Amino acid sequence: MTTATKLRLPGEANTVLQYTSLSETAVDGPLVITSGKGNRLTDIDGREYIDAVNGLFNVNIGYGRPELAEVAADTMRRLSFGSSYFGRSTVEALELAEKLASITPVGIDRFMLTVGGSDANDTAIKLIRHGNILAGKPNKMMVIARRDGFHGMTIAGTTMTGIGSLRDVIGPLMPGVVHIGQPGPAGDNATAAELEAKILELGPENVAAFIAEPVSLPPGLAIPPADYWPAIRDVCTRYDVRLIADEVINGFGRTGKMFASEHWNINPDVLTLSKGITSGYLPLGAVGISDDLFQALYASDSAMPHGFTGGGHVVASAVAKANIEIIENEGLVDNAATVGEYLNSALATFAAEHSSVISTRSLGMLAGFDVDGVQITGDAATAGKAGYAILAELTKVGVLVRPYGNTIVFGPALSTTREEIDEILARIGETLERLQK
Repeated sequence: MTTATKLRLPGEANTVLQYTSLSETAVDGPLVITSGKGNRLTDIDGREYIDAVNGLFNVNIGYGRPELAEVAADTMRRLSFGSSYFGRSTVEALELAEKLASITPVGIDRFMLTVGGSDANDTAIKLIRHGNILAGKPNKMMVIARRDGFHGMTIAGTTMTGIGSLRDVIGPLMPGVVHIGQPGPAGDNATAAELEAKILELGPENVAAFIAEPVSLPPGLAIPPADYWPAIRDVCTRYDVRLIADEVINGFGRTGKMFASEHWNINPDVLTLSKGITSGYLPLGAVGISDDLFQALYASDSAMPHGFTGGGHVVASAVAKANIEIIENEGLVDNAATVGEYLNSALATFAAEHSSVISTRSLGMLAGFDVDGVQITGDAATAGKAGYAILAELTKVGVLVRPYGNTIVFGPALSTTREEIDEILARIGETLERLQK
């Protein structure tokens, strides 16, 4: 404990923190978490937090499930590593792929297992491009993504990500990627017509794929209108453009369906998965592909020009299968949908009670609300930083949320109760009232 406490002192931590202002953490050090149970976390000083962002929207079954620890230990004792190279696999990886085929959208039946979400999205692009080359379409390489979408932190993932603050500070990115708008009032109110126009501008013979999250968080939780995704699917089919549904955050019950694609019957050509696949208990990702893409790849007798040493790790695969079984057996997707409906109505009441709240929206265990920055900071010059002011104050009172600009987004575990929703909103409301100028 003494050593861990020392890590909180300014400048003494050896870890380079991720997605963090290093200069800010040099003052007080990181928040060091030592244990978790359900939606609750405890830090090194014994202070408890409601983790309303569920880790990074990935601990879908909640913290502290001993079943997964037991599965991991049992598997590791028997087999610590198993390669997926050179025609090898493991029972655990094969069984996980079979399980995924039984629960993913219609047409997604084959899976390449990866390490996480970023490399899953990289893998999706490489498989599509490789398939196009094998099919005699070597010019069909370009990728269309969306502004403010997020697809990972690798170079390819960052290139497809449409967030300037992540793209503009690392130098040259992967060529052949362009961006269009987001749907819904939280985005640009973009429609499928913008995608079609961009495909025609670039030339359908040059466009390989369109990648998007069914529900995107960075724009401030962009929930699309009902006609958006069916129209997108139609455009992609018409121009032979592979539709990649990035369900890294959305998948495994987060939106009240096993996959958010089901809300709009999307039927993607490629599905990228991570986060909730193991509920964050171990790193793992997956890329699901349609049969026609698989057949294009199968046509080659050369070795698949892609893979990761840790892809589909035997222990992570075993944990993933057990995690999915918990989600199914405990009815957690249904709970996310039912409690999600309660959350949506509670948010409407919440907005009526707090004048700084401009609008709200939610889907399953994903929720967000927009605030009037001036009411929070009292100054138009700093109003754009209201979200971070709310984050700082909520952390002090033991609630963890995620600001995207002046939109506060949260999404607790799928097992969350109505009482926990009430507690989260009550603490947030009290904090808004204290901050309101």
